[in-house]
This record gives sequence, C-alpha cells and structure tokens, in this order.
Amino acid sequence: MKKTLLIIIMMLLMGNIPAIAYQSLWEVYDEAGGSGEYDKWLDLDPSIEYLGNLNITTGLNVYINGHGALIHGRINTGAICVSGSHLDIENCVIIDGHAGLYIGSGSSAIIKNNTITGMTDSGIRTFYIGIGANTQIYDNIITDCYYGYFGIENEIPGYIGFNTVYNTISYRYAEFCPG
Repeated sequence: MKKTLLIIIMMLLMGNIPAIAYQSLWEVYDEAGGSGEYDKWLDLDPSIEYLGNLNITTGLNVYINGHGALIHGRINTGAICVSGSHLDIENCVIIDGHAGLYIGSGSSAIIKNNTITGMTDSGIRTFYIGIGANTQIYDNIITDCYYGYFGIENEIPGYIGFNTVYNTISYRYAEFCPG
C-alpha cells in the first residue's frame, strides 16, 4: 500500500499535475445566500484556494470578502467578471491568469484592499461601464501584469486612488480611446 501511494505521488509530481484541487468560486457563489442589500454574500475561507471562474450576470448586487484567500485566474477570461450588476470586493489575493477583474457593460464595483498579480492582460479592466457608474478602485496592490488598470475613454470609474501598481509590462494605468 505504501509503495503504491509513493508511486502515485511521484507520478503527480513528475507529471506536473497539481496535487491540490481548487474549490470553484462559481460553486461558492451559487450556494451563497444574500444579506442586507446584497443578493449574494460571500465570505471566503483563507485556508482554501479558489479557482476563479465567476461570472456575475445581470441585475445582482454581490459582496465578496476574501479574508486573504487565494483566487487563481483563468487563461482566457477574468478570474471574476461582472456584467450588468454591482460588485463590492475586498481582501482577495488574485493570482495568475488572463485578468483579475473584468467590470463589463452596465456594471459598477467597489474594488478595495485586494492584491492582484501575474495577469497576462490587466489586473483590473472596465468595459463600457457607463458614465456616472458608481465604480471605485482604491487601496489595491497590482503587480506583474501587462496593464495595471485598463479603461475606456469617458467611462473611467468615478474614483481611482491610492493603488500600488508596479512592475507592469505596459502602462500602470491605460485608457483606450475608440475612434
């Protein structure tokens, strides 16, 4: 029995297959209830590593407190994507992947006290959030990403401040100016 277990462990290590299974952030979100003004309230466990595959769809008000939990990004999408909803997120550590947070069309967010690192695209990206959207991005650490923050001209969040953004490949803060 010990020999079989040792062989399995060696195969996992040599085959570069992760021995740790991540908990799906989508599953935690799906099971979460609401509290107060929030339709979904997530208090993450810092002893668990999460796989960031969360897409928040239209018409919801969501709160996520990571308490320092690790959220692993995905290859072709954001670890957390919001479309037509509001997200309050704090105290999360989002690592690796394509992007940390995508705040999409008709959405708003308050993003504070997070660490985002190792993204091949943006740490935080906003797409056509709408003029006057109550989006605030502050007190975050963003490092080792292509862009720190990337937004669209005339639709920049209402407040961006006190973020520590460094070691980016391109710009720490970038603004796309279409046509």
